Amino acid sequence: MLGVSQSVISRLWNRFLKTGNDGRRSGQGCTHATTQNEDQYLTLTARRNCSMNATLLQQYLQRATGTRVSTQTVQNRLYHVYLYACQPMVRVSLTAGHLAACSWWAQEHLG
Repeated sequence: MLGVSQSVISRLWNRFLKTGNDGRRSGQGCTHATTQNEDQYLTLTARRNCSMNATLLQQYLQRATGTRVSTQTVQNRLYHVYLYACQPMVRVSLTAGHLAACSWWAQEHLG
């Protein structure tokens, strides 16, 4: 009915009776590639240098701490503090004709 075997239910029930907690045991799961201090270093560096991409941040972290991480890890750490990749602003280049037309319009309408 639950999609798990009876032994799993039995183990969870026994753990709950022993510990009073049905949560995961400590020490399970993946370990982080970076420490909290390294995450903070990435965050501060990214905020101070907003034009840096994940590859540059990865290199800065490696030089500063000796920790090698992937660019995906850097992106994940920044994502958790609401920092995202910057998109370059698109600007339309104005020709001499455009500038002349703007100037003429301004003189006609603004005096």
